[in-house]
Amino acid sequence: MTLHELQQHYNFAPDIINIWTARESSALLPIQETAIRERGILEGRDLLVSAPTSSGKTFLAEIAAIHTIFQQGKVLYLVPLKALAEEKYADFTDKYGAFGIDVAISTGDHTESDDAIERGDFQLAIVVFEKAHRLLVRN
Repeated sequence: MTLHELQQHYNFAPDIINIWTARESSALLPIQETAIRERGILEGRDLLVSAPTSSGKTFLAEIAAIHTIFQQGKVLYLVPLKALAEEKYADFTDKYGAFGIDVAISTGDHTESDDAIERGDFQLAIVVFEKAHRLLVRN
């Protein structure tokens, strides 16, 4: 499946597809295609993906996250390390800020979005595991 087919089937904005094509590839990897076509990840079905490094898990999560946001949903994007949270925050802000997607970050060093996240006032929140646990336990 190509990204342009993905656009046609799931109504992604052409500019999003152009960003993905330039930064990723014009075609989905096998695990990504299986998750979308056979497992219904973009139809709201749950899926746990366990696969080797470089098999496409991260981009699959990104596709699902952006689709969810454009369907008026919210995404809590969990990462294990602060450095990875900061990397994803910068990447997602750069890619999707122009589309009006509000990206928040919550780590031990970044607490400025914590209140908004607790209120559910976010579209995409990138949160380290420990901070997500604290936010969930508090609420």
